[in-house]
Amino acid sequence: MAASAHQITGLLVSWRKGDKAALDQLMPLVYDELHRLAINLLENALRHTPPGTSIRVSTHTAGGLATILVEDDGPGVPAKLAPTIFERFVRGAGDRGGSFGLGLAIVQAVAQSHGGTVELEPTAEGVGARFVVRLPLSSDLHDDGQHHGPPLQTVID
Repeated sequence: MAASAHQITGLLVSWRKGDKAALDQLMPLVYDELHRLAINLLENALRHTPPGTSIRVSTHTAGGLATILVEDDGPGVPAKLAPTIFERFVRGAGDRGGSFGLGLAIVQAVAQSHGGTVELEPTAEGVGARFVVRLPLSSDLHDDGQHHGPPLQTVID
């Protein structure tokens, strides 16, 4: 269910004005965007790492932000490619899957459309890649802006 930014904005405005039905229309659209963001990050890790690489996916909330972390212990992003990694049509030399180089550009566009960011950060071990998405939590959905459960984490070997 793809929607334009204009459609989503219109539904947000309607919801803010008290149209409760607009929220029912809005939630699947927002879910679809955030689902695409997560899938693109995971597909990117799977596509650009050799077999046997560990990929870790985790989420947590703190300081009014939801964080999605996807990191691996693969070859990492070449330093030469890092400054342009979120631009459209940028592809790594080891692209084994015939991608168009749009995945991370889409991740960035979705994060920004939700008031968030995505960054390529150094890993703690100094090897592999670490992509971090930070999205603001809605005070309308969380009384204190905090998550009170443990962080969610998945490891793919």
